[in-house]
Amino acid sequence: MPFKVCCPYPDCGKFMLVEDSDRGGSVNCLICRRSIRLDGADGGASPGAATSSSAGASVAKPPAPKPAPAQRPAAAPARPPAPATRPPAPSAPAAGGNAAAPSFVVRRCPNCQNAMRVPAAAAGQAVRCPHCSHVFS
Repeated sequence: MPFKVCCPYPDCGKFMLVEDSDRGGSVNCLICRRSIRLDGADGGASPGAATSSSAGASVAKPPAPKPAPAQRPAAAPARPPAPATRPPAPSAPAAGGNAAAPSFVVRRCPNCQNAMRVPAAAAGQAVRCPHCSHVFS
């Protein structure tokens, strides 16, 4: 009668059914494909009882991973001190010069009510809504 075996490797731990004829031998885990040596004993489980233990499976412990060498926390790079005062704001452009950033107005599409920014220079011109492609002025 098949019995339940739990893969003893900590990164797998899956359960599988193993035939009685495999007792005392070794099988490969169906998931991680590593070898599991099975005891010849019944393991104390009554026939047909499903247990959460390995029910007779044993394996030599896999080698423990070597701990990483202790690392010192890296020193934070030195930051330059923050300036005590803010730099002066740029002055207004000269009377004949163009502004650095064009001004925009917010318009709503009459079809879908989508809000969009339109350059102020386009006032009175036909505009196409990027959302619904409706053309309006």
